[in-house]
Amino acid sequence: MDKDEPWHRFSAPALFTQALLQYTSVPLTPTAIKYWWRGQATAYILRLNTNSLAKIRQLRRDSSLHHGFTIGKNSNGLENVAVPFPLPAHSFSMHVRHGDKSSEMRLIPFREYVEEAEWFAKQNPNSFHKSAFLSSEDPSVFEEAKNITSVTFDYGLTSPNENWVWYMSKIKRMNSGPIQQLNAFGSRHETTISWLLQLFISLECDGYVGTLNSNWNRLIDELRCVWVDKCMHPYLEVGDVVDWSNYHW
Repeated sequence: MDKDEPWHRFSAPALFTQALLQYTSVPLTPTAIKYWWRGQATAYILRLNTNSLAKIRQLRRDSSLHHGFTIGKNSNGLENVAVPFPLPAHSFSMHVRHGDKSSEMRLIPFREYVEEAEWFAKQNPNSFHKSAFLSSEDPSVFEEAKNITSVTFDYGLTSPNENWVWYMSKIKRMNSGPIQQLNAFGSRHETTISWLLQLFISLECDGYVGTLNSNWNRLIDELRCVWVDKCMHPYLEVGDVVDWSNYHW
């Protein structure tokens, strides 16, 4: 990304910068301040009205709209799992950005998300479990999840639980860009609400796996620090550095 581009000259407003620095124990860099400010501004701009929030809550509480499964320990077949509200503690959020994003970055295979999360869970078995809320525009990701029970690199590490538990919503999906999806799915209002529902469910999680070159993953990363008190929770980056560097702009 060219550092001479106009957005690299942007900075957080002085008033907010001064307020932030009153509560920090170290002198923050300008880019760190800008990263913080983007989250604050995003959370403010994205405030939803009462009707939208009520609709999202209604959809979240409708158990028929959500589905979970795991691999049975004895049967080796799929076992349905209820999707509680909120999601169980120690769960990960995994948003797998595919679709038209290949024009901007290497599309990260779903398995790489799972490897990153499982490695972290095995290092922290008291803090994280092998359970995740899965979101993506790519239907094949959800089919692949049916065949991923664990990732083999034990090295003597303790697995918190045997097989992955996957949670997801039953929404329309098409492996393309958002505009193409909006045009194909009919009601733009209902489609947008269903996407925001995915965002809210992601914020129920305790760990986050994604890439900051995805604007949706950036939304999750920003809003977890403002809308919910999860800024100190781990975010695991799976993207190539060359794709998400200068993410503070």
